[in-house]
Amino acid sequence: MDRRRCRCGVERCTNRGVEHFQDAEEEVEIAPAAMDPNVLNALLAALAANQQQQQQQFQLQQQQMQQQQAYQQQMQQQFRLQQDVVTALANRLLAAPSPAQVVVPAPAPAVPVAAVRAALDPEAGRIFMEDTVQLTEGQWQAMVEGRRQLPNESGSTYVLEKVKLCRRRATPLTDAELIPFLIRGLLHPEMRSAMMCIPPISVNAFLIEIRRLESISYSLLTDSSASKETEKIDEKIPEKTRSTDSLF
Repeated sequence: MDRRRCRCGVERCTNRGVEHFQDAEEEVEIAPAAMDPNVLNALLAALAANQQQQQQQFQLQQQQMQQQQAYQQQMQQQFRLQQDVVTALANRLLAAPSPAQVVVPAPAPAVPVAAVRAALDPEAGRIFMEDTVQLTEGQWQAMVEGRRQLPNESGSTYVLEKVKLCRRRATPLTDAELIPFLIRGLLHPEMRSAMMCIPPISVNAFLIEIRRLESISYSLLTDSSASKETEKIDEKIPEKTRSTDSLF
């Protein structure tokens, strides 16, 4: 019977259909199924192992933290020790008396040699000042080329005087650059030719070579003068006396 057409009260209605019984079946509680003991033991063992592993990791982390703290404390102690040492050294340096400063007397001003020479001998001072004055290139060239060996002047004297003039150039010359100027100023062409064949490498070598050439030329001149004097003596002796002397 359709429940909507029933005129009974809701609580006293006896015309209940199949729907009432379907609702009653849905309200029945379902009891949980029984779990296998082996599975339960396995789950409990896995849970215990997981807890033990977590506890070991926690203990390991605690040990690492303790080691880090101990290392930090050790570093702080070393830093404090270094600071104490530096402070003690600084205090000792500050407490030590400062050494007395030695007062060095100022040296007396040097008197130029040229001024001393000029004061002692005005003529010598004038000559010294003239020798030390640097010349222009044109003046130096004319003075050096105009200085030649004199007839009665020795080679050593000529070389020393010529070198002194060459040193008055604004830019100093080397020995290799001085040699051509010395050769061009020689008096005798034979010496110039001998020097040009094998030029000396230094001023000292030039002096040695010119002395050697002068000694050779002096010996030749001596021999020639001796032969000339012998010829003059022979011309003065009569022919008769010369023949008599030859007999002995």
